[in-house]
Amino acid sequence: ESAPAHLLVLAGDADDPDRYGLPIDRILGLVAGEAKPALGKNPVAERRPHEGRVMNVIDPRRLLACALQLVEESVSGHRPQGEPQ
Repeated sequence: ESAPAHLLVLAGDADDPDRYGLPIDRILGLVAGEAKPALGKNPVAERRPHEGRVMNVIDPRRLLACALQLVEESVSGHRPQGEPQ
């Protein structure tokens, strides 16, 4: 028997009919307030200490953009040069 599947559902906004589910193993918590925007291709905006651990704070807009790009590459069969197929 496998562990239950968890999906993080992403959408551009609450009224956006296009939604994407990304498999995840867990979410440790939610951060109140605005997080720093992520830079580059990485969706991690910042790292914060929490109860003796370091948590990655994800930029939801950057994560959605990365997910959309992966879906488009998967459908088109095209990946940026230098990345494995």
